[in-house]
Amino acid sequence: EEACVLLGELEGLRRFTGDISDEDLVPDTALYNSLLKTLSRNQLPENAIKAEEIVYQMEQEENVGSRPNLKTYNTLINCWAHSESKDICGKKAMSILEKLEGLYQAGDKTLKPDDITYNTVIKTLARSLQSDAAKKAEECLERMKSDENIAPDCRTYVSVMNAWANSMDKQAGEQANRLLEEQWQLYESTGNAKTQPDFITYTSAMKAWVNSGRA
Repeated sequence: EEACVLLGELEGLRRFTGDISDEDLVPDTALYNSLLKTLSRNQLPENAIKAEEIVYQMEQEENVGSRPNLKTYNTLINCWAHSESKDICGKKAMSILEKLEGLYQAGDKTLKPDDITYNTVIKTLARSLQSDAAKKAEECLERMKSDENIAPDCRTYVSVMNAWANSMDKQAGEQANRLLEEQWQLYESTGNAKTQPDFITYTSAMKAWVNSGRA
């Protein structure tokens, strides 16, 4: 809270001096990102909104050293993941992902979504009240699988299962079983320990069955 107040005072000072590009008065990207990380640790509904405002401010900066990077956007998504605004957090996360994909396709190779981006979006969708959250989470999983530089891991599958579990869909159990089988196949084909199903995986699958009403 106090950090946001100080940031506002700094912005006021920049405008008072009449030179908003003065590098001595411009917070750099690392400082902005630290502030965003602090906001992401608190579930106050207004924190995600504050984070959006900060990122918008960064996008308007003339100083390249203050512009948002991939870490900025990943942290913004994480702010929504921890927000109690469950009615909109999923849509907000997808919107940021689509923005990053668009910027990357437009030529900014530094903003290519990575595994952190997708995993955080899926986690946000799993916590949201969005009616199609589970299907959107599946879409994100498919995007990860289609990218040779990104690989889903155990937490990816757990989050998608949680999205199905929280959907209360009657088919949630079957969907969780399908994902569990797929995860085992991925682990057996790659030998990557990060993809091996664990206790949390099975707990999420069971939760999907219970919430489907067909346990």
